[in-house]
Amino acid sequence: MEFSVRVEGSVLVVTVVGRLIADQSVRLGRALEEEAAEAPDGVHSLLLNMRDVPYIDSQGLGSVIRGQQAVAAKGGRVALAEPQPNIRRLFTVTKLTNVVSLHDDEAAALAALRSRATS
Repeated sequence: MEFSVRVEGSVLVVTVVGRLIADQSVRLGRALEEEAAEAPDGVHSLLLNMRDVPYIDSQGLGSVIRGQQAVAAKGGRVALAEPQPNIRRLFTVTKLTNVVSLHDDEAAALAALRSRATS
């Protein structure tokens, strides 16, 4: 599993590639916390692009929650872009859609996060 980070306005965008499992999930969760803490002023939401993530286990869910908690402390929200159908189902069944919004593409996720920031 690999990931890259960039900033788009008030949103920290993390693109994840590979299976989000075990120790790799822990590494991502830690990185999400650190990136949120070190983000410039005004950057308070998190977008995870999951287009290239074929599988996520319970530790992977935990890493997303760690990121959610880190940005929630700054008044931000979390969105997932382009989750695979199995990952979309997992977030729906576990009711994580109550704290993480799911979007078909990155542009829609960015728009949703930005609209919530201005409302």
